[in-house]
Amino acid sequence: MMLAKKIGIDLGTSTVLVYVKGEGIVINEPSLVALNRDGNKILAVGRQAFEMVGRTPETINIVRPMREGVIADFVVTEGMLHYFIARVQGRQRIFKPEVMICVPSGVTSVERRAVTEAAISAGAKQAWLIDEPRAQRPRHLRHRRRDHRDGRHLALRDGRRPFNPRWRQPHR
Repeated sequence: MMLAKKIGIDLGTSTVLVYVKGEGIVINEPSLVALNRDGNKILAVGRQAFEMVGRTPETINIVRPMREGVIADFVVTEGMLHYFIARVQGRQRIFKPEVMICVPSGVTSVERRAVTEAAISAGAKQAWLIDEPRAQRPRHLRHRRRDHRDGRHLALRDGRRPFNPRWRQPHR
């Protein structure tokens, strides 16, 4: 029996997906945050913030913490992470979850460290980061594919470089 949850979080530009091992995707919400005018208090996150779009007074701002695949506002992203981890954990706070976060490939090393620290401060026991291109490539594309007719194999790039398939003859 697994007491600590294993959580996967995809910080997308338009939506945030939260996956819990054994349960599947438990949260699929817009990556929106409602802040007060000063920007120092989070009022709503996700679907609640989306419902506020166009209906808010001037004292409330709706922001997207992720823009064009990059973290635009780190403090807001940290608050959003805290909200989603706490929501998945529920009342059970005895066993801290292990969290893997999918971050955009354009994230700097400072932002990577900050996201890791944000996840740990939000209640994670451990936090790992994985780049989006690496997380998105299907398992069958991660290795070489062999053509049994003539012995050639298809060499595929792994997401760190542009996708460039080409046939190669095996070394003999």
